[in-house]
Amino acid sequence: MRLQKFLSIFTNNKEAFPVSQNTFDKRLPALLQNFNKWRSEEKSKFLDHFSSAAWSSLSALKKGLHSISNCKECHVNHGVFQSLFPLRTNRLKGSDPVSVNAKEAANLRKTTKALKPSKATVKDIVKHLFENQ
Repeated sequence: MRLQKFLSIFTNNKEAFPVSQNTFDKRLPALLQNFNKWRSEEKSKFLDHFSSAAWSSLSALKKGLHSISNCKECHVNHGVFQSLFPLRTNRLKGSDPVSVNAKEAANLRKTTKALKPSKATVKDIVKHLFENQ
């Protein structure tokens, strides 16, 4: 049931968000454990930024830039918010996760070919900026 709810959010981007029931069942307990222990102001910032409403408000083009694993779009442009989630990983051990994310994002920007946004994308971004003021 949870998997179907999760997948329903990404119905228009099924190829970028393939999750099997087996994978979902393996990873969900650890995610829930970290999530339920999480008690800070950062949790609400994370939830606001990565909410289903925020996803729904993205244009089709922006949604198409995202994927479920190793998402360059999230890593490059949403790294500060990603780093708020309490991960248990050796990659960040002894380091400030924000600075690690910033360095990795900078490296991705250097190695990732920049896409020139279309007029429609620019209009969408500007419209979104002015609506939120």
